[in-house]
Amino acid sequence: MFLHERFIDDELTDQIKLLIDNLISSCSSPSWYKSTVNGKDYVLMQKEKELSFIVSIYENILNLKLKLQNAWTIYGEEGTYHTIHRHSQESKYICTVLFLDTSGVSTPNGDFYAVVHNQPYQYSPKKGDLLIFSSDVCHGTYPQSKGLRQTLNLDFIPL
Repeated sequence: MFLHERFIDDELTDQIKLLIDNLISSCSSPSWYKSTVNGKDYVLMQKEKELSFIVSIYENILNLKLKLQNAWTIYGEEGTYHTIHRHSQESKYICTVLFLDTSGVSTPNGDFYAVVHNQPYQYSPKKGDLLIFSSDVCHGTYPQSKGLRQTLNLDFIPL
């Protein structure tokens, strides 16, 4: 069980956001994803080729070869939150959340929270923040009071 914080510079974050915003026009909303409340989710797995640029960035950050397991983006506005959940009971997968936009989101409203080593963890995200954690980490977000919070969520199998 682990959780790491990283930062991706604004220019690269803007490039990633532009790519994701362009991809969603042909993506569906997931029927399997139930932890988002009041937000807009888009499945990106069918865009694996287009996401390879981002995967390579993450491979460099983690110094690991990665196989993309799941990909989606979430647009959250006032009242959006994520119920506590985990992606697997096993820690062998790597989960990531990149905050592409946090404009107008006040803290602690909209903060990311998790339970790591049986201890509470709370994080006030800013644009470019990248959270990396094992798939057994229980996590969610508090309801947003206002603003936009867009995340890119990628899950990986380390090779």
